[in-house]
Amino acid sequence: MAEPIDPELAAWAVERLAPGGSLVSARGLRDGGAPWLVSVEAADAAADGAAVEGVLRVGPSGSPDDIRIESAALRFAASNKLVVPKVLGMRDETDPALLLIERVRGSSDIPPERSSSRLRSLGAFAGRMAVLEPPADFVPRTRAISGVDFAALRREADPQPLLQRAESIVSSHAPVARDGFVHGDLWQGNSMWIADELVAVIDWDCAGRGPAGIDLGSLRLDAAMCFGVGAEVDVLDGWRGIAGAASDLPYWDLVAALSTPPELDWFVDATRAQGRPDLTQDTMRERRDQFLANALRASG
Repeated sequence: MAEPIDPELAAWAVERLAPGGSLVSARGLRDGGAPWLVSVEAADAAADGAAVEGVLRVGPSGSPDDIRIESAALRFAASNKLVVPKVLGMRDETDPALLLIERVRGSSDIPPERSSSRLRSLGAFAGRMAVLEPPADFVPRTRAISGVDFAALRREADPQPLLQRAESIVSSHAPVARDGFVHGDLWQGNSMWIADELVAVIDWDCAGRGPAGIDLGSLRLDAAMCFGVGAEVDVLDGWRGIAGAASDLPYWDLVAALSTPPELDWFVDATRAQGRPDLTQDTMRERRDQFLANALRASG
């Protein structure tokens, strides 16, 4: 059974959504807990009783960094006219750190069939990020989901020759690339849609500054795993329309593949939670490895 929201956290959100208002509901959006979809009735609510809503993100105990990173990234993205939720409030001086953002209408479910228009839109979004100059104090990034030690996971798992070859190439080659604004966990599950219109990109706690190939490779791999190898070309088409040619593409495809758990276990769970229960572990691993083999061939 889901745990109720901490009253102190709810009160903080209520005062920022509608000072003097009252909590209507707080629904856990992940396994019955944070982030919370908070609904508030304003003190001077009209007769129709429409609630004011926001999403309350709660940082890890004792560590406000994720919340600070996400807040700064969202504000920077919004200032550059990228489609992201608005920041409604941030608290980082007490534990836990909190971030209140706009509730965006739409769905993050991944369609069962390949939508080239959606994938091109995501590629274009990554291209718009790539040409931006982020603040100097943004966290430097070299790969996706930097908080997970994927190399350690590989050491603990049965050896996989494709991943071993990829690791050898990546460790011996560092392409020269200017730093841009990176999301750091860019995949379809972190995008919100109304029909085929991209209305927001969410979950910016891995954001920072780094080579644009981090996000481009992540999107390409995600497309290949969800729809089959070949779908990644749609992402690149969208990118090229905004940012032009993509340099060192095979390298960044390898980096993306190395930023996955060896057996893809919790990646599969996350994808199923986004409306794709048809994607089995074997299917996603086979597609990941085919994508990886193609990148290895292109790397020479």
